[in-house]
Amino acid sequence: MTATRDAAISPFVAWAKARLSPNMSKALEDYSAGFQRHVLWTSLAWFEIKVKYRRSVLGPFWITLSTAIAIATIGPIYARLMGSSMDDYFAYLATSIVLWNFLSAAINDNCSSFIAAEGMLKDVKLPLLLFILKDLYRNIILLLHNSVILLILMYFFTFIVNIPLFLLCFVIVVLNLFWVGVVLAIICTRFRDVGQIITSLVQVAFFLTPVMWKPSMLGAGGRHLVVDLNPFYYLIDLFRSPLLTGSVDIGHLLICTASAILGNAFAFWFFSKKRARVAYWL
Repeated sequence: MTATRDAAISPFVAWAKARLSPNMSKALEDYSAGFQRHVLWTSLAWFEIKVKYRRSVLGPFWITLSTAIAIATIGPIYARLMGSSMDDYFAYLATSIVLWNFLSAAINDNCSSFIAAEGMLKDVKLPLLLFILKDLYRNIILLLHNSVILLILMYFFTFIVNIPLFLLCFVIVVLNLFWVGVVLAIICTRFRDVGQIITSLVQVAFFLTPVMWKPSMLGAGGRHLVVDLNPFYYLIDLFRSPLLTGSVDIGHLLICTASAILGNAFAFWFFSKKRARVAYWL
């Protein structure tokens, strides 16, 4: 199967390389090699999870348990503070926190994708993209673990799930996280302080994003600069709506789709410009 995929990709890569600049040709080669070595980055992702929880009984389900405890503790209190019914607010809060944990962890981890792989990159010639994909895949695995919380809550609270729409939105969100990860991994390798800044900004964004509160609570139809100019809002709402209402705001879908297309185009260009310097910055 791998041989078939390589045979399908290689002619396209060869055709594209003949028409691109040397920097972009190298970047395309790195992209191609990174995706082709899917067995390696998926195995590395699983290995890192196993090592982290090697002597743990629950393994990564400790993250699931801690998330569940946080939701169970916060839910009843904030439902009363927000003046919402338990059924409506608890489903909203649980979905929001599970998805926010995935978004924030993916962004923070990609800030150190190349830095954490310094030893491997200096000893073995590997495509840089492999480490972006590895970190993103690891967080998808952890998201699947935390999804157990939502599956349990579906028996007690109201969820209107549209699985095909959710899968479409999931792909769009992952594509956005991918290009953000590529850009941040390069910048944070060059400027080490940026990683700490990003971590702090993500923490602040948690309170500015409708995770524990709803846009409608702001009044004026939920329209406010803290919502309208917040990229996290569009991503998490695109992620969340198919699970809660079975539908999605078309405007949010178009914004996130455009962001995925334009962002990945920019990330590829940026990667082609800075790729050769990453090894010197490590």
